[in-house]
Amino acid sequence: MKDERIGGRLGGGRIIERERITCTEHNLWTWIAHWSSELWKLKVQGAEEKYNVLKRRLAEKLLKAYSSMQLFKIVNNYLDKVLQALKVLDCTVIDVKLEFKSRAIVGVGATFARSAFEIGLAFDPLLNVPYIPGSSIKGAIRHGWRVIAADDLKRLEEVVFGPEPGHERSVATSVLFLDFYLVNTKNEYGRVLLPDVVTPHYTEDELDESKVRPNPVVYVSLADGIVFRGFIALTPFLKLEVKRVTGKDYSIQDIAKEIIKALMLVGKLGLGARTSVGYGKFEVSEVKLLVGDMA
Repeated sequence: MKDERIGGRLGGGRIIERERITCTEHNLWTWIAHWSSELWKLKVQGAEEKYNVLKRRLAEKLLKAYSSMQLFKIVNNYLDKVLQALKVLDCTVIDVKLEFKSRAIVGVGATFARSAFEIGLAFDPLLNVPYIPGSSIKGAIRHGWRVIAADDLKRLEEVVFGPEPGHERSVATSVLFLDFYLVNTKNEYGRVLLPDVVTPHYTEDELDESKVRPNPVVYVSLADGIVFRGFIALTPFLKLEVKRVTGKDYSIQDIAKEIIKALMLVGKLGLGARTSVGYGKFEVSEVKLLVGDMA
C-alpha cells in the first residue's frame, strides 16, 4: 500500500503519516492548530471517512504528547514569582494543589482543540500546559460556599465573589481567584491528556426515538492523576468589607478557612463539564495558608 502522508511539516519536523504520527513537544497549541486546519480541509472536501480517522488518531496521539518534569519546573517557578508578588501586596494567600481523581473537562468553550474536536480545553499557549481559569475556580467555590457557610458568612457572598455573572453591576472584590496550572502527573504513564468520546443521540430538530442517529464526538479530556497548583489571594481590604456587612470582627484567616472548606466540597461534587457522570472529581492534596501582616 502506498505510504501517503496526510498533511505536511511543522517546525521542520515530520508530524503525521498514515501509519505513524509523530507529535512535537515544542508547543501543543501550535501543533493542534496546524492539524485543525488539515481536519477542516478534509471536512470541506467531504472526505468524511478520512476526517474521522485523522480526528481519532490525533486524539490518540495527544495522550502520548508529553509529561515533562522540566516543563513543570518552569511552571512552578512562574507560580512562585506570582506568589512573591502577592506577598508584596500584603495579601493572605491560599496556596493550594488539586489532584484529580477522575477525568476532567475544563474550558469547553476555549480555543485550544475546539476547532479540531468541537469541544475545547483551557490550555496556556505560552507555558504549554492545561490550566483551570480563575473564573471557573471562583464559580465552583461560590457554589460550595452557599452549601457550607454559616448564616453570617453567607451574607458575605457578594463581598467575596462579587455580583452574580451577568449582573448589571460589576465590581472588583477583595478576593482574587487566580488561574491554576498543571504542575505534576501522578498517573501510571505520566499522561496529561486522554482521548474521549461522547455520543449525542438527539438533535434540536429530531426527538423521535425511532429516527435518532447516534453521532460519536471524539474529543480530548484531562487525565486523572494530574495535579494543578494555584492561588486564592485575600487583600487587606477584605477585613473592612466583612466588618461593614456583618458588624463582626471576622479575621481574614476565618474567611480563608471557609473558602478552603468550600473548595474541598467542590472536589467531591466535581469541577468543569460532565460532573453528573463522574468527571472533575479532585482532592485538595496540599494547602498552605500564608497570612499577610495586616490580616
